[in-house]
Amino acid sequence: MATDARAAGVASQTSPPYSPGWLDNLFAWIHSRSWPAWLTYAVLMVASIIVSNSQDWLSGARFGSLTATQTAWGVLTIAFLVAVDHVNRVAGEAFDTFRVALTPGRIDEVRVRYELTTASRRTSIVLLVVSFPLTIAFYVSDPVGSKVAGLSPAALVGRTVFESLFSAIALTIIVHGVRQLRLVSRLHALADRIDPFNPEPLHAFSRLTSQTGMALVLMIAFGLALNPVAVGSESAALLWAPWVVGVPAVAVAIFVVPLLGMHRRLVAAKAGLQGAAEERLKAVLAAVHEDVDALDLRRADGLQKTLGSVLQEREILAKLPTWPWSAGTLRGFVTAILLPLVLFVGQRLLGDVLLGR
Repeated sequence: MATDARAAGVASQTSPPYSPGWLDNLFAWIHSRSWPAWLTYAVLMVASIIVSNSQDWLSGARFGSLTATQTAWGVLTIAFLVAVDHVNRVAGEAFDTFRVALTPGRIDEVRVRYELTTASRRTSIVLLVVSFPLTIAFYVSDPVGSKVAGLSPAALVGRTVFESLFSAIALTIIVHGVRQLRLVSRLHALADRIDPFNPEPLHAFSRLTSQTGMALVLMIAFGLALNPVAVGSESAALLWAPWVVGVPAVAVAIFVVPLLGMHRRLVAAKAGLQGAAEERLKAVLAAVHEDVDALDLRRADGLQKTLGSVLQEREILAKLPTWPWSAGTLRGFVTAILLPLVLFVGQRLLGDVLLGR
C-alpha cells in the first residue's frame, strides 16, 4: 500500500509537503475575509485597469482616459487570478468526489488534496523571478511589436512590473496545471473501486481536465477578440491560424490524456461484466438445449423468462459508457474549443464582406 502511494508521488505524511505559493496565500486571504470573494476580485480588477492604463498617462495621455487595449489587459490579469482560484477549487471538489473510488487508507488523502490545490512556494518564486528577464527580453527583441517604444521611463518600469506579474500568473497556471494533470493520471491508476454502474466518482476529474483545457482556449479567444485579424491581411491570418488550430488541439489533449487510464480501466471492468453475462447466457442456453433434446417442457416458462433477463442484462451492459466524463461536460468542452475557430472565421468573413469579395 505504501509502495503504491509512493508510486503516485503522494507518500503518506501528515504535514504539508511544502509551503504554499504566493498566489495560494493570496487566495487564502481573499476567502478568509468577511465579505464575498467576488467583491475583492472586483476591487482588484478596478485597480488592475487603473495600473494598466496609467502606463499611457505617464507617457503623455490625458490622465483618467481609458483605452480598450489597456483596459482589456487589466481585466485579463485578474481574470487569470480568478481562473487559477476556480480551477484549484474544482480540483479539490473533484478529489472529494473521487475518493469513493479508493479504499480508505490507500493514500494520504489530506496530502493529495493539498498537492492538487496548492502550488509550491519555491516554484512560484522561481516563476515570478524568471518572468522579469523574459519580459525584458521580449521588449528588447521587438520594442515596436511589444508597444514599449515611446513609453516614458516611469511608464516602462510600470509596464515591466505589470506584465511580468501577468507572465508569472500565466506560468503558474501552466506549471501547476501540468502537475495537477499528472496527479490525476496517478490517482486513476490507484483507484481500486471501479464500478461502471456508479460512474460519478470515476468522472470526477473530467471537470478539472475539461476546465483546464477550456481556460487555455479562452485565452486565445480573448487574444483574438482583443487583436482581431486585420481586414484583408493575409499575413495576420497566417500568424493566427496555427494558434486557432494548435491551441484547441492542445486543449483536447489536456482534457483527454489524463483520463485515458480510467477509460482503459472502465473498458476492462465492462468487459469483465460482459464476460460474466455471456457465461450466464451460455448456461441458460445449455439448459434450454438440454430440455429441448429431452422433450421436457416443465422448465420452459422459467427458462424463457431467465433468457429474457439475461439478454436484457447484455443490452444494459453494452450501453455502459467507458469514457470518464458526462455528456454535459463533453458538450461544454466542445463548445468552448470551437470559440476561437468561430471568432477567426467570423473575422475573416467580415473582412471579405467589407472588401466586397
